[in-house]
Amino acid sequence: MASTLTVAPSRNGTKPRPRVVPLLGPKIDHLLELRGLIRRAQEEERAMTGEIITAMAAAGVARLQGHQAAAILDERITLKPDPVSFLAATGAEGYAAVSVSITAARRLMGADQLAAISEVTINPVLRCEPLTPAA
Repeated sequence: MASTLTVAPSRNGTKPRPRVVPLLGPKIDHLLELRGLIRRAQEEERAMTGEIITAMAAAGVARLQGHQAAAILDERITLKPDPVSFLAATGAEGYAAVSVSITAARRLMGADQLAAISEVTINPVLRCEPLTPAA
């Protein structure tokens, strides 16, 4: 079985030609299946974690044991420093440690303005979408 590889237009204006890449079709289908399994496993893991945490908290225990593993209830401390106070305390060197949430930044300024003041990095991303049967 052969598959067609479609290449996005290049930035320098040349037109790439689609190439036939043998045996990638089954790998693409398998990748879609694996990503679905990962997504379902993550959803189940979150639900099961929540269930166990709730049960342990209700029972007032910090450790429960199964046949193969022990669940240990612990805490994770998350800090969210005040940016103004942080920069006041660290001075100009503190700017190297500060990052901007793109989601929040988009709410505050236009996309063009944000792009103009940003360092842009482009990385390849592989989307894998199920094909719908033709009607």
